[in-house]
Amino acid sequence: EYADDWSKQQGWTPAMAGWGFNERFSPIAGYYVRHKSDYASAARIWEIGANWDGDRAPAGIRHKVVSAAKDFMRNQLKQVQSDLDRKTADYDRRAAAVAAAPDARKAEAEQAAAAAKAARDAAQTNVDRCQAATDGVVDRWKQSLRLVVSNGSSARERGGALLDLLGEEWVTRSPDARRADIDQVILDVYQHPDVRKRAALLIPRLYSQPASTNWVALADHVVRAVEAGDWSNNGRNSYFRGRNGDNRLDVVETVAREMLAQGQNAVAKSLLERGAGAMGYYAGYTFKNERGTGEADYKARTDRLEALMGRCGATRPAPPAAKNP
Repeated sequence: EYADDWSKQQGWTPAMAGWGFNERFSPIAGYYVRHKSDYASAARIWEIGANWDGDRAPAGIRHKVVSAAKDFMRNQLKQVQSDLDRKTADYDRRAAAVAAAPDARKAEAEQAAAAAKAARDAAQTNVDRCQAATDGVVDRWKQSLRLVVSNGSSARERGGALLDLLGEEWVTRSPDARRADIDQVILDVYQHPDVRKRAALLIPRLYSQPASTNWVALADHVVRAVEAGDWSNNGRNSYFRGRNGDNRLDVVETVAREMLAQGQNAVAKSLLERGAGAMGYYAGYTFKNERGTGEADYKARTDRLEALMGRCGATRPAPPAAKNP
């Protein structure tokens, strides 16, 4: 049975990805795992489901199924790794007990240690099989992400896939490549505001190293992101949204809080003042300067901003001078 007329037209995969795939296929894959420890067959079950309609189903719809497969296999890997850890600890304990056992109990202790070692080795084999199957699924998931980045049906879908891929490959990417992907999303004026926010929240990772953080460069980059258009995603530019929130303010607040926590008050002050100007929260401005916004909603945002400003001596900047007609 198809879920709706659209699924009849597009194929079976959309119906499954939308609401019923896990309920129909996850138990089958789970059977191979629970009863046979056959991770390759479990992965194959998911692959069959993901490619049921082939290219007939949109890339983004197929990717939902591939993502479910990745989550399923990684969860299985986590479970078998936990089992290996327990059995390794048990073997270590029993091996140590052999040395401490009196002669009369040594044979018994050696037998218990041998059994624990066999259990540990079997668990290691299980982990190796699961790891191999999971690696294949993750590779297909990354290939699917790249397809969605280029062929996704919406900017939101394409941008989300790009950030998912960046997160998965962060360690192997160069700093310039990471920065390019983040900026590609933030600077896309057609991108969904929530995806732009997600990208902006990755900016601190660009400048954070184990030994130090380049706070000044971090602040400059966040300000550039805030200046790249209005992605506040509130009632000013989004239907069915309230006006008491602001995605850009969320990002500035998150970064400024961390700066203050690390004693970087001067940089936080600069970030808050420049960010306030870029977002239009000028000194003396009230809800009357933002058409369609009520006093309570506007004040909810500016109160958040001024609370942080008060911790580092920042103030809302003066409004720009009026242009001569």
